[in-house]
Amino acid sequence: MSSRLPPLLRVATARSLCKRHSSTTTQASSSELSFDAKVQQLAQKAAAGDFCRRDPVPDAGGGKTVLLLHPPGACSAYTRSGSQYPPLGLNLLKAVIGDRRRVDLLEADGGYLTDEATAKQIYDAAPKAVGMTVTCGTKPLVHAWSTVVKNLFPAPFRPLVIVGGPATAFEAPAIFADCPNVDVIVKGDGEVHFPEIVNILEREHGTVPRPTEYGGGASYSPEALELLGALPGVMVRAAPPNFNDSFIPQFTDFDRLPFPDLDDSPVSRYQAPDALRLPMVTMITQRGCVAKCTFCNTPQKDGSRIRGWSSEQIVDQLQHLKDRHGIREVSFVDDVFTNRPGGPRKLCRMMEERRLDLTWYCNARADAITSKMARAMRSAGCHQVFLGFESGCDDMLLRIKKGETVGQLEHGAQLLKDNGIRISVGFIVGLPGETQETVDKSIALCNRVQPDRVQFTRFTPIPGSALASGSSSAVSPGSSGFHNREADDKVERWLRQCYQECVYAPSV
Repeated sequence: MSSRLPPLLRVATARSLCKRHSSTTTQASSSELSFDAKVQQLAQKAAAGDFCRRDPVPDAGGGKTVLLLHPPGACSAYTRSGSQYPPLGLNLLKAVIGDRRRVDLLEADGGYLTDEATAKQIYDAAPKAVGMTVTCGTKPLVHAWSTVVKNLFPAPFRPLVIVGGPATAFEAPAIFADCPNVDVIVKGDGEVHFPEIVNILEREHGTVPRPTEYGGGASYSPEALELLGALPGVMVRAAPPNFNDSFIPQFTDFDRLPFPDLDDSPVSRYQAPDALRLPMVTMITQRGCVAKCTFCNTPQKDGSRIRGWSSEQIVDQLQHLKDRHGIREVSFVDDVFTNRPGGPRKLCRMMEERRLDLTWYCNARADAITSKMARAMRSAGCHQVFLGFESGCDDMLLRIKKGETVGQLEHGAQLLKDNGIRISVGFIVGLPGETQETVDKSIALCNRVQPDRVQFTRFTPIPGSALASGSSSAVSPGSSGFHNREADDKVERWLRQCYQECVYAPSV
């Protein structure tokens, strides 16, 4: 897409591509099974042997050591708009090894592969292990694909199934219970142990079928499983795992950590409604959060100390993304981009000096925004910032330890708008203590601020967060999830009211 297009036309063109993909997805789902039903059906078919291959295993014993799998729907089916992002965690593990003959990534979702085509590529790779990311909402998908993996191969060649990702830190018992074909769980930052995991798999791979308690026939010796289970933060089903181990590995030496490897990824297909230009990708620059919000588990999972790449490394990576992949837009998906030590102004200055001609958007805290920061961000190409408001009631903000007041939320938003940066805001509906009065205050705040985009999210306790084990919400969320629109309860009625009465902003 030419940068010479007028800005509004570039916006319209990029978003029309996203809308086209989203509408296609919506039309297909209206006449077919829901995605959740399809995932359940996939697991049943795999368990029944529908994916079992009768032809010889390709290069048996000599295939990939680990095939990292981003299965169909892993991203696109879990966003309202059908957005498509790279699986950065898996891309990073691929980069850490840096040898596709040993570790490769199958980006089935971004590549728009069917279930059958995905299964064939897994079989052709003949991996010793398959790795997937699991989040709070994707356990059914991981269960389905771990079942496919186990039933693709004859028993002597069944790969080990290894999972990592956000849900592993606090949900290991539930993952093993809900995903019976998952063999190994890696908690925390996967790159801490991934090189050693790969070495163990290459050194200790056997060909003797294991009993079912070893993960449904994985062809690994007890010695290999014992070595994996001895790694701090790694749990092996056959060990048995120590669920009382609260250790969460965290990587600290970012000077020697590569950025995610996007080579061979379907970069041209990544898109999101917030993007001004295409192609676009997401990028993470840091981990950890200094805030103490009780609805979030980031400090418990990633630590309260900010860890990340230097500004120099980030700018070099942005240059690489532009030169190698033609990237025009970046979505910084750090929990709080403005949490950078010393603030983001140094990074913004370096981006401007490099003349990258990139547009980008990020997440921030309203109380961290200053006029100088907003000007620096705008000059460096920032066109939109997401601010987590959570509530328009000071008492609610105090209750959830947000560390901000309604006045600070409004002030930070205004500073961004004054500097030509669009604002997107998010509210959580149904938090403990929520009432009709507090909901009305959130609606009033939204209409005073008049954001360009707004999102109202159902409160869903996140494992590991203070609220997950604390007081109850206004209505128990059960398994409804963040964006469930099929529930018919008080929270859902509040959500409908919020979207109907916030007349100044379209929903995200």
